Amino acid sequence: MITMSFDGTDVRVIETLQRAGPGVLAALVRAIEFLDLDFQRYVVTQKLQGQVLHHRSGKLASSVRVLPVTQQGAFVSGGVSAGGGVAWYGRLHEFGGRAAYEIRPRNAKALRFEIGGSVVFRRRVLHPPALERSFMRSSIEEKRNFIAEKLREAVVEGLAGS
Repeated sequence: MITMSFDGTDVRVIETLQRAGPGVLAALVRAIEFLDLDFQRYVVTQKLQGQVLHHRSGKLASSVRVLPVTQQGAFVSGGVSAGGGVAWYGRLHEFGGRAAYEIRPRNAKALRFEIGGSVVFRRRVLHPPALERSFMRSSIEEKRNFIAEKLREAVVEGLAGS
């Protein structure tokens, strides 16, 4: 969050900022719309195509959606969400599992798998917790400087337009 305050001693600065306020907010809305679309593209193309997670069905990539940019007073927000619905497992990949879980056969009496070239049968196995494979938080960290620069440019653009 960007916050500025003045103690009222410089009336000209306050008046300038009040006049520029709508222009700065409009520029921030445009910048956040651009940044949200850019972030969505980055996550889908740079994280969900085999770099962090292997692309299988495309459900998780399809769940990466831009949230509408809103403005309430001097507060502007937007965002990108992922997971949920048919891609419920997005949260599991992002944060990892909490506990081991049991796997049992559904349509057979035993599970069949290979370990070291040997075929093994088991009635059940205990799978360790899923590993964290962050695709959203790691993306925001990688794009942090780019986002900050674009927001600074928007503020400068808004101030210049007043």
